[in-house]
Amino acid sequence: MRGPRRFASRAVLALAIACCLRSTTAHAGNEDGVLLGNDAAIVGGAVTADVHSGSALWYNPAGLMRVPTRTLDISARAYAMRFYRIPAFLTGPSGRSAEGNFNELVLIPSAASYVRPLGDKLRAGVGVFAPESFDYTVASNLTIPSALSGAETRWQMVLANTSASYHLVLGLAGAVSDRLDLGVTLHVIYASSFINFQLGGGTVSTTPGVTNSVGLYAEAIQQSLKGVGIAIGTGLQWRPVDNVSLGVSIDSPTFLIVSTRQLYTTEGAVLQDADMNGDVTFAPGFAVQDEHHTDFGLEMTVPARLRAGLALQLGEHSLSAEIEVAHPLSNSKFSIHRRLLFNARAGWKMTLSPKLSIGAGLFTDRSPVRGQIAQFLDSKVDFYGGTVGLQYEKEHALAPGSRERTIGFGTTVGLRYAYGAGHIVGARVGDRFVVGENLDFQPNRTTLRIHEIALNLGGNVSF
Repeated sequence: MRGPRRFASRAVLALAIACCLRSTTAHAGNEDGVLLGNDAAIVGGAVTADVHSGSALWYNPAGLMRVPTRTLDISARAYAMRFYRIPAFLTGPSGRSAEGNFNELVLIPSAASYVRPLGDKLRAGVGVFAPESFDYTVASNLTIPSALSGAETRWQMVLANTSASYHLVLGLAGAVSDRLDLGVTLHVIYASSFINFQLGGGTVSTTPGVTNSVGLYAEAIQQSLKGVGIAIGTGLQWRPVDNVSLGVSIDSPTFLIVSTRQLYTTEGAVLQDADMNGDVTFAPGFAVQDEHHTDFGLEMTVPARLRAGLALQLGEHSLSAEIEVAHPLSNSKFSIHRRLLFNARAGWKMTLSPKLSIGAGLFTDRSPVRGQIAQFLDSKVDFYGGTVGLQYEKEHALAPGSRERTIGFGTTVGLRYAYGAGHIVGARVGDRFVVGENLDFQPNRTTLRIHEIALNLGGNVSF
């Protein structure tokens, strides 16, 4: 009985920690699953070189200098539908398998920011960003003909996961010259994850009128994980000529300062045994586990990231493109094993009138997971997708004698689609429960496909 408990508990622990600070588990988006801010929503996130709203706090703090007046930005990814397809999550010894398909609907308040000029050459900003949020339940049921005559083994696995992370970002930007701006940010990060994992299996008689179980196993794990971390960001925007802008931003590694973990495990089994005379008996077992931990320190959980972008203004059209690089990172304590990662984004925006603009973008969001996945519930998925959207802005004159001459309102609507293809590690389960036999599940890698459709709604007020 101890084998299964160690195996499942370790897998769920690794999953929860990964979810807590920049998840590497399979959801629609490895690093950039949420487009944060109105600028990014319509051009696929390709804004490093020319971001000019409160979302500069996230993408490139130098862009704060391009915010002309006090501005309040609110961007809400109102709804995101995610469709997960796992054709063979549980597999039996006879080749039978059960799918783990499920759908997820989430509501994400992705970003809110406020930028204020401090003179002609200085800007300050504060924002709250939610780069991750997911809430799903995956369940799989498998029935296997048992090696025992007139019996079958039934398995059920259920995993429910609710996770989110939030960044409080303080930023400051200054103009070095008319064509060069610099900025810096401080990120204070709070992340939480709650996982409920249940697994049960039993061999039952299929003979009419006979319902006695001839072996069973059940396990339940509940884990709550919370953490606080910090990171620093820097950036620059340089306009060598009037219609060209270059942008570079660097995010430092994220360091986990404090984390708390609560783990509750319950395991029970009734295993079949037989003596030399062939008489069958049953060996029951039961175990519980209760752990509470609080850790302090500086643990690197997310690598540094470099973004470099170029933006061109060609009349009514603007084009942008950028690349992003994150260095490898290994942290065995938190089961983090990341490879050198490259991603790319490109965007187009067209001004139809002084009030209305449209745009589109393409992006990659590849998995940072290093090597082949092998542990139960590990996943490795690469995402590719695009965005379309529009922005509407209008200024209103205020009454004579008011402190402000005008007030501007803006609305952004963006649609994002992402397709993910890769693998997840399910389990190969057995058809009997016998004393002395190894009850560990055998990891079984299978395909995983994810479709995501998200609607971004945002608005801003400038005054």
